[in-house]
Amino acid sequence: MITIDSKTGAVTYNPRYYLIGQFAKFVKPGAVRIGSTGLDTIEGQPLAVQSAAFHNPDGSTALVVDNTSTTEPQVFTVTAGRRTFTATLAPSSTSTFTWR
Repeated sequence: MITIDSKTGAVTYNPRYYLIGQFAKFVKPGAVRIGSTGLDTIEGQPLAVQSAAFHNPDGSTALVVDNTSTTEPQVFTVTAGRRTFTATLAPSSTSTFTWR
């Protein structure tokens, strides 16, 4: 998650470092994973969007979404109960959505 150049001491934070940061900030201790559903492929091609949803002890829900594509933005739709929204995630990025 972190690369340190042994010659220069330069530190590089890799994308997975930031992904772990999303979980640490928005998924609270005692949260229960409630999962997320979606297609694994479209027309035989794997989807680049991965997600996990959690119910926090304070009653909020956190959905962490990761775009594993390094070149293409990904459009996805989230439905939770009667609420639905569509979002676009930039290549190699992670975002977290929360609601009560």
